[in-house]
Amino acid sequence: MKKVLLFFVLGALLVSCSDKLTTSKAEKLIEEKLKEKPVERYVTLNTGDSIKFYVSDGNKAKIEAYESLQKEGFIKMSLVEEYESYYPNSMNYIYSIHLTDKGKKCVKDTYKSSNGKYTENKVMYCRAVLDKVDEIYIVPSINMAEAKATFKIEKTPFAVLEDDKYFLEDIKSDVKIGFQKGEKNGWQVMGVKVWYDQ
Repeated sequence: MKKVLLFFVLGALLVSCSDKLTTSKAEKLIEEKLKEKPVERYVTLNTGDSIKFYVSDGNKAKIEAYESLQKEGFIKMSLVEEYESYYPNSMNYIYSIHLTDKGKKCVKDTYKSSNGKYTENKVMYCRAVLDKVDEIYIVPSINMAEAKATFKIEKTPFAVLEDDKYFLEDIKSDVKIGFQKGEKNGWQVMGVKVWYDQ
């Protein structure tokens, strides 16, 4: 009888200890949540027979971004036409741009442009990846907790298309992640919000 009672006591202790929210358990739960619902940013890659680039004062950054994607084998592009714009020091360049098989694998969604002349391809240019969980604040009375976590940014080659480079910087500040403890499922991540406009 004593052995059976000891077995139940040890079992109860193991369950209560395994249900404790530690930094390693928080990291595991956050990573599972990121697999279920990744925190990603997307940019548009235009393809078609007549993709127009407007270049002012010799700034060919957008064209160079597409050329870098061609060098990496994501697209094929060729100059169709170039002509002066009616604005001073400005040119228009028309390119034929098409995805390669490698590029097609990176496309999340595809849309026809409003005029139907080209295709807008939604491609991921970066994603947030958990670096570490530093601290956990647990409020047992309401079965909730908050973890302070740090994320880093993983870029894809399509990051060259993004104009707002703010999102390409590593996230240095602490991100607060909420947890809620349910009776059946234990601790669960309430959501992962890395960027303010997410």
